[in-house]
Amino acid sequence: MLTHHFNNEPQTYFSALSSPNYRLFTVGHFISNTGYLIETIALHWLVYRLTDSAMFVGILLFINQGTIFLTSPFSGILADRFARYKLLIITNIIAAITSLVLGLAIVMGFESLWFIFLTQVIGGLVRGIDNPVRNTFVNDLIEKPEHLVNAISLNSSIFNVAKIIGPAIAAILIPWAGEGVCFLLNGVSFVSIIVVLRIMNHKPQDLSPKQTNVWGEIKEGFEYAFGYSPVRCIILFVSFIGLFNFSLNVTLPVYAKQVLEGGG
Repeated sequence: MLTHHFNNEPQTYFSALSSPNYRLFTVGHFISNTGYLIETIALHWLVYRLTDSAMFVGILLFINQGTIFLTSPFSGILADRFARYKLLIITNIIAAITSLVLGLAIVMGFESLWFIFLTQVIGGLVRGIDNPVRNTFVNDLIEKPEHLVNAISLNSSIFNVAKIIGPAIAAILIPWAGEGVCFLLNGVSFVSIIVVLRIMNHKPQDLSPKQTNVWGEIKEGFEYAFGYSPVRCIILFVSFIGLFNFSLNVTLPVYAKQVLEGGG
């Protein structure tokens, strides 16, 4: 007979916030996500402004998502072998430096397409590790297991709120201060999550042995993902949505300039 491991404590939409570490994390998570979405809008607009070509905006997205795909399979292994909060500190420091360097370059007038693409290669490789580790890290922050589902829901809500606020801020900053300032602002926003990770009281993490075969673990993960029907269906469904959703990001700057006659 299946047993229920959670207690009967009443659940609210903000139950997960009873965990101090998770409360801290939500603050840093929201600020860094807002900064990232400010940069994303500015980046798409900058590439379109420089090239006047939707194709290059598409290439930018391909580089970004392609590099994320390259490192994502390794993120789970890293999350099991090393302290997750340390991994997140490292990835966010690299991401901050990348955005700050790009921002300074644009502010100083160095608007080179190859340099922009190079920073996105670095950013994509880092995000391929950061995003899965960050999602897994939520489990380390929750003091009561029954609050985990609520924490995941709040994470999604935080990101969706950032998706509203970030682009709105970018729409104000781009014509007023330029794309470079948006990149600098994103670089600074990473400081919030780094500080939060440093001041948390971290509980010990059970780490996997580092002697295990990396490629064997990756193969096992793929076999499970595509061999287990429910997981396979979810992956295919999300992939289908993502395939058509990202095309919207390519057309947005084109629509803003040609139809709405916007300018940066």
